[in-house]
Amino acid sequence: MKKRLSALALLAATGLVIYSAGGDGAPGAERVGYFKSQRNDRVIAYAAPAPLNDAEARKVLARAPATAGAATMAVIYHPGALAPGDKLTAAPNLAAAARLIGEAPFDGWSHRLRINPAGVSTYD
Repeated sequence: MKKRLSALALLAATGLVIYSAGGDGAPGAERVGYFKSQRNDRVIAYAAPAPLNDAEARKVLARAPATAGAATMAVIYHPGALAPGDKLTAAPNLAAAARLIGEAPFDGWSHRLRINPAGVSTYD
């Protein structure tokens, strides 16, 4: 019984490490800003520790939460770029949050996902 519990604990710990490291093969990217409106529209900022190619960036952006009927915009900031952090989280509304990541000094993102309320995705 003790060996079984030890094996289960080891398996759980291994799973947690794999999940934390992006176990789906996606590189790590930390969420550094998150705005959510009362209608569930979202603007999300991620920061990558190293430059990402398109395939890696798409894996990160695929993890962005989205709600049917609401808009989502998620961006990845490349290393060295200034990300909005708490300014994004504290934005007063969706328009202000979207404007924040589109204007200097927070316009240094390298990849963007947009999902409109109809569910149509655009990646650039």
